[in-house]
Amino acid sequence: MNRVMIACMEDARQIQVKVSAQAYTQIEHECERLGMTKVAMFSRLVAWFSAQDDVTRMAVLGMLPPSIAPDVAAAALRKIAERREKKSAG
Repeated sequence: MNRVMIACMEDARQIQVKVSAQAYTQIEHECERLGMTKVAMFSRLVAWFSAQDDVTRMAVLGMLPPSIAPDVAAAALRKIAERREKKSAG
């Protein structure tokens, strides 16, 4: 396992994350492609994740029961479509 250190800018809090070698390689590739550091990438991901509702967080973490996952996915797509309609109308 590779380790990625994450530091929050405002609090100077740090989190240590263990990822597989494959995940680490993909993270490095994306950071290079996007021209950003791992700290910047993880900070954005954590900020985005923290701003999501409980159902979205559970879906991202793979914690939804398989029996309701399709319904949740459909509801999420409807929600995204509604947001786009509001943006284009406004």
